[in-house]
Amino acid sequence: MSYKLSESSTRAAISSLSKLGFVRRSSLTTYELTAIGDAWLSEKSAINFACCFHAAFSWVFELLPLVGHSAFDVRSIQLLLFERFNVNISHDALRKRLNVLLKAGLLKKRSQMSYQATEHCDSFLSGCGFNFAVDSIGKQGAGPEQPVDTDVDKLIGELWDASRDSSHPNRLERAVERCFSRLGFRTTLLGGSGDTDVLAVANAASRFSYSVVIDAKSTSNGGVSALQVDFDTLELHRRKHDASFIAVVGSSFSEKRICDRAKEHDVALFGISELEKLLKLQEEIPLVSQDYKVLFEYSGPIDLGLLDPAIARFRRTTKLLDLVLRALLSQNEDKEFGGLMSKRDVYWFMKNGTSSIEDLSISEVGEMLEFLSSPFVGCIGKDKDGYYAVGSFDDAAKRLVLLAKACNG
Repeated sequence: MSYKLSESSTRAAISSLSKLGFVRRSSLTTYELTAIGDAWLSEKSAINFACCFHAAFSWVFELLPLVGHSAFDVRSIQLLLFERFNVNISHDALRKRLNVLLKAGLLKKRSQMSYQATEHCDSFLSGCGFNFAVDSIGKQGAGPEQPVDTDVDKLIGELWDASRDSSHPNRLERAVERCFSRLGFRTTLLGGSGDTDVLAVANAASRFSYSVVIDAKSTSNGGVSALQVDFDTLELHRRKHDASFIAVVGSSFSEKRICDRAKEHDVALFGISELEKLLKLQEEIPLVSQDYKVLFEYSGPIDLGLLDPAIARFRRTTKLLDLVLRALLSQNEDKEFGGLMSKRDVYWFMKNGTSSIEDLSISEVGEMLEFLSSPFVGCIGKDKDGYYAVGSFDDAAKRLVLLAKACNG
């Protein structure tokens, strides 16, 4: 049988079949069918082909939970992959993946240019045990042992999805309110005509508190543009609530004009990528709303590097706590002084240790000793001759955890 294929077309077809694992080279000029290729020929179905395609190429079935039941065009999916996972897939390669999923009945066309998951998609993924986890540099993996999404993971996912769901703007407003609440602000979801979407107030004494009016902008395609933001109205909202700052939240802010206008009107721009980093940072280093104030004081796209001093202070404090406890525990077996150490003893022990803190002062050592020995904390003991350990690291950790629970009510 002759198909009248050109030599270049034949090479391209064989290359694709080889990548799929359907054929393999048997000699310099010949190829043979593999077991996978033979199995597919015996039961040629679009869903089986999609499974083979998924096994051979990255970001195939992983696209399904990303698209979900919202409507996304190729460009929007492409931007979402890059912004959220730092994955760069060409328009043509992405369209091929979507067409494979479309033929398999896992996606359907919402319009001529947009796709969404089908009802069959959810049952297919759960029935086959697919559970995807994507790390910060966009490598994907599948398997039943993946960790369950935390509340923060779910909130981050909702922020990304809602930022692209322009047909339901209230969805992003609710996600933004939850986000800033998680970051330690007192938040109020307002919305509605003539008002800001979210009002966030820093949890601090009135003399040091500040407030922010936040406008949430969802877009179905690409980042937020200057045409979508009425900066004069935002200023009216700020005055209405006597707020200190104005912020706009959206999928991204790459357009030069909106960045320039935000700087002219003293408006901070929060992309979803930055909010994701803030939420993940908060899980590791619990900054307070006062620490975040610097982000609002600079207009335009926010610079997370401004938080570096606050992060460094927190890490220094935790290291100081660790080294003070280690210093006292190291003297437990000392018979000469009974395990007691003065503030100066602890300072010199830490100063000359292998894990010393840069520019360590005796005053900060003293402050940490007083904190740990206070009746409410009680991680170390204190008498007229000095300080001493009263338990292990685990004992101290348990006491600090109980104090944290008390703070949470």
